[in-house]
Amino acid sequence: MLFVKKDTKGNIEAISRKAEAGFEPCTPETRREVQKFIDDQGDQAAPKDALLASDNELARVTEDLIHLLINKQLIMFTELPEPVQKKILAREKLRAKLGDSGGTLMDDEGSI
Repeated sequence: MLFVKKDTKGNIEAISRKAEAGFEPCTPETRREVQKFIDDQGDQAAPKDALLASDNELARVTEDLIHLLINKQLIMFTELPEPVQKKILAREKLRAKLGDSGGTLMDDEGSI
C-alpha cells in the first residue's frame, strides 16, 4: 500500500510505502494524483541526471584545457594552486590505471 503526504494546498509532496507521520493512505481517488506526482518527479530527475553527466564531461574538458594551456606554455603547472595540482595528478594516475592517459602532465617517472 502507498501513503501520500500532501501540502497545505492538497497537492502530493511525498509518497511512502510505509505509514509515517503526516502521511495518509492512498485512496482510489488519489491514484491519478499519485501517477502525476511520479511522472513529474521523473521529469525533474532527467535534467538532474543530464546535469550530473555533463559535470563529469566538463571536468574532463577542464583537464584538457589545462593540458592545452600548459603545452602551449601559457601557464606552468606549478602556477596552479597546490590542491589543484594534487587533484590533477591523482586523476591522471587513475586514468593511467584505466589505460586512458589522454595526454599526461607527468613523464614515465612521475615527474612533471
